[in-house]
Amino acid sequence: MQQDSLLKFIENAEKRLKSFWEIKNGQAKIIFCKNSTTYQKYAKTTEGAGFSIGTPLGSWIILNQDGLNVDVIAHEMCHDELMTKLGWWKTKKEIPTWFDEGLALMLDYRFVSTQDSIQRYIDYRTELRYLSSGPISLNKLNTQKDFFGQGELFTKIAYFTSAVEVSHRISLKGKKEIFSIINKTEKDGKFEF
Repeated sequence: MQQDSLLKFIENAEKRLKSFWEIKNGQAKIIFCKNSTTYQKYAKTTEGAGFSIGTPLGSWIILNQDGLNVDVIAHEMCHDELMTKLGWWKTKKEIPTWFDEGLALMLDYRFVSTQDSIQRYIDYRTELRYLSSGPISLNKLNTQKDFFGQGELFTKIAYFTSAVEVSHRISLKGKKEIFSIINKTEKDGKFEF
């Protein structure tokens, strides 16, 4: 039963990914952990619904029970798609964590479900204002340690700060602007937002 659900969620996450990226080239293997002990072996923590691991040799998406849904799977697939597009080294060297996470939140409807790009930006901005007096400076969110290493509230604000930035750019110029940034990074080896 759980396997059938997982397969259905993966299928729907792939559809969501394709509707955003217009392709699906990522080939991450998905590992579903039935219990927190198994998840902790991969994650070194019991926190979070899932995460992705990218290496020069391949990619994996690790899910726990809370990750058994389209949103988490699509979010993690987006990380894999970006890394597949740019390659492991360029993604790790050039792509700031805030951009990678903000992009993944465009496929993750847990916090903001609207599909209209302008309303999505407004809703993320509203959520950020509810949590904090303002966004975190992007230069403080470049690395995973910066993004995830400051506590739960900081990380939540970091997610919303990232989503505001990416959704704002999409609301102004469309997804093509995001893909232009990614393509330029692929070509020139330098990320510029």
